[in-house]
Amino acid sequence: MMDPRRFPTVKGPFPAQRLWLPCIVLATVALSTASCRPERSPEPEELLTEEVSLPPDALVDPALDIKEKRRSQESLAGQLPSNFPKDLPTFPGATVVDFSESGAPWIEMLAPASGREVAKRYESLLGAAGWTASGTGPAGTGLAADGQAHTYTSGGRSVSLRLDTQGPSCKIRISY
Repeated sequence: MMDPRRFPTVKGPFPAQRLWLPCIVLATVALSTASCRPERSPEPEELLTEEVSLPPDALVDPALDIKEKRRSQESLAGQLPSNFPKDLPTFPGATVVDFSESGAPWIEMLAPASGREVAKRYESLLGAAGWTASGTGPAGTGLAADGQAHTYTSGGRSVSLRLDTQGPSCKIRISY
């Protein structure tokens, strides 16, 4: 039989009462060692690789795009009438607004400049092309954005120019 001095026991009517002290000690030791264990990090999952197609814009080549072609600021926008004098200059950057080829032909253009600027520049263009101011028009004045007709001649032909300021632009009416 076992020596009772070696194992402390609690005396009582039930045998389970004798083991309570060793169970508590054992449970305390087990819990304290379990909490001191380092945590294990979970193993990383292997990432799945999935093949995908190219995005729709990957096949687009910008070099093949149609590029917008802007007209030069020095060119005329619109189409001149077929009977417009070939040697009569047009104001650079002007836009043809209206014209008539029947009866007394005329053309209206809108220039992207002030009336004073159009008068000064157009007068030099006319002079460089061989057109000279005749005696009709306001006495002693050159071409001006005054709404009055000014007559120019070249090689026996004459044209009448009238400049009207319209806001930041200038309307040019030429009767030929």
